[in-house]
Parts: sequence; structure tokens; C-alpha cells
Amino acid sequence: MEFDQERFVPFFYSQVTDRLSIATELEIEHGGPQGNQGDGDVKIEFAAMDYRFGDLLNLRAGILLVPLGRFNLIHDTPLNDLPLRPMVSRLIIPSTFAESGVGIFGTFYPTQLAKVDYEFYVTQGFDGGSSAPGGATFGEEGYRGNRGSFQTDNNGNKAIVSRVAVSPFLGIEVAGSVHRGKWDNEGDHYMTILAIDGLIQRGPFELLGEAAWTRIGGGSKNPDAANGTPPKRMDGYYVQANYHFMPEFLKRMAPTHFGDSSTFTAIVRWGDADTNSQRKGNINELQRLTLGFNFRPIEDSVLKFAWTFNDQKDDPQSRNGWQIGWATYF
Repeated sequence: MEFDQERFVPFFYSQVTDRLSIATELEIEHGGPQGNQGDGDVKIEFAAMDYRFGDLLNLRAGILLVPLGRFNLIHDTPLNDLPLRPMVSRLIIPSTFAESGVGIFGTFYPTQLAKVDYEFYVTQGFDGGSSAPGGATFGEEGYRGNRGSFQTDNNGNKAIVSRVAVSPFLGIEVAGSVHRGKWDNEGDHYMTILAIDGLIQRGPFELLGEAAWTRIGGGSKNPDAANGTPPKRMDGYYVQANYHFMPEFLKRMAPTHFGDSSTFTAIVRWGDADTNSQRKGNINELQRLTLGFNFRPIEDSVLKFAWTFNDQKDDPQSRNGWQIGWATYF
């Protein structure tokens, strides 16, 4: 068993003018680098400036949350019902995933009930090292160590990232997104990540999920990390069902603890991530079943309990066991 002060995230926002605003998150992980063991970190989660023309078209620049799938955009711990992030959002889409860039976003309404949201950005892209023999720096552990620099571009070729979300009526959203850019220092090879996500809400029930597929130019069916050869394909997904409830007898018995804004949630999530989907035997495939339960005294605060069942135990993040967490906005 271990305790972890996982992150403390001050949020700063300023409405500079009626049209111009700036927002940023400063993330302090594991107590920061000045903690007892110096094993923490302090970093900018995102820092974006928006100039608004109207609903249909707006400009955004800075360190941007990459709109690749839905989870990366709503990754804040108080917003999510389980302590651990989905494996596809840790290995295939390396949340929290931010890049320096510029682009546009907006919303339009095809009908009185329907809504379409879009984002389109040009960003630095991934930094995977050299495509020369022995030069690639990413492999079958996913992309977390290859998120690009906020300051420089390793190859001068920009990536494009876009997400379009369609809500035909209240309670349903379906979205598709893409990230495409050259990953190597020489600028010879493209990497493409495609993702789809969806959400259905009906009364106390929610069903949500996300899937992502990666194609890596210059990769191999038989990657060799020692020789700097990355895998050619990776993919993953998760599906999650939530049920929200609040027994009336608890509100009557202890109204100061269980109010009109309080709720319990029962959760089940199935997830899969394969960091080399062409390798025979699927030794790189991780699968996880999570059963969870949480209590929100108010919507912005949550106490979470979960148990994970994993098919592989070699990965330290894939051990069976309990996770308990507390998170809040303030």
C-alpha cells in the first residue's frame, strides 16, 4: 500500500476584454520537486489565449490541450468517477496531452436541438528521435515520453490535430478526432492517431467510451527498442457505464451530509491497450476490468473507491488491487 498526493492544480483565468481571455493550469505533482525525496514535478498543464469573434469562429494560441478524444479534454480528477485513467488515455493518447500551437474552434447549431463543436490546431507534434538505425526514442511503452517540446520543434514540420463532436440532441454526443504529423528528427515519417468517442446520458445512466488507433511510419512489425525501431501500430479503447443514485432515507436521516446536490455513483469500466498490435501472441496487450463506487457531497467534490482486475501483472500500473482517491475543485 502507498499514499500519493498525486497532483495539486491551481487554475488561473482572466477575462481581459469582452473578446480576449487567458486561462492556464499550473500542475504540482507528488508534492513538487522540493518534496522530501525531490521526486515531484511542477509544470504548466496548459496556457491558452482565446480571441472570440462569435460562436462559429474563435482563435486560440499557446500551450493547448490536444483535442484527441474526449478524455484528454476532461481529464481533471474531480470530473472523473474512477481513480485511474483509462489505459488507452495513458499509453495511446498520452493524457495529459498538451502541445504548443495555434488554431480555431467554434460551435454551430444545424437545428434547434442539434449542436456541432469543432477544434482545429497546428502544433509542434511528437518528438520520437531519429529515424536512423538506433535513433528512435519511443517503443512499446507508448508515447508518454515523446510528447513534443513547448519551445522547439525537432523537425520543423508541424502536426495538425482536429476534433468534431456532434450532439443530435441533449444527452448524446459522438466525436471523431485525428492527430497527424512527422515524428522523426529528419522529417521523413508521419505518425497518425485516429480516435472516436461517445457519450449517452439517460436519467441516472451514462454510457461512455473512447477508442484510438495509431499508425507509425518507419515502424516495424517486429520492433527492437535496443536498435531504435518503433512498433508500426498501436491501439486501445475503453467502455464505461455509470449509474447515479441517492437513497431518500439517507437524506432524511442525515440531511447535513446528504443534500439535494449529493449523489452516489456505481461504475464499471472495461479497457484494453495494445502497444504493438501486430505482434503475435499479444504480449503487449493489457486488459483491465474496473469496478468502482464513489460519493459526491456536491458535484465538484468526490470520494472514489475502485478495484482493478488486470490480465498482466508485470506492469506496475497493472497490479490487481484497491485504489482510493479524494478530489475537489475549490
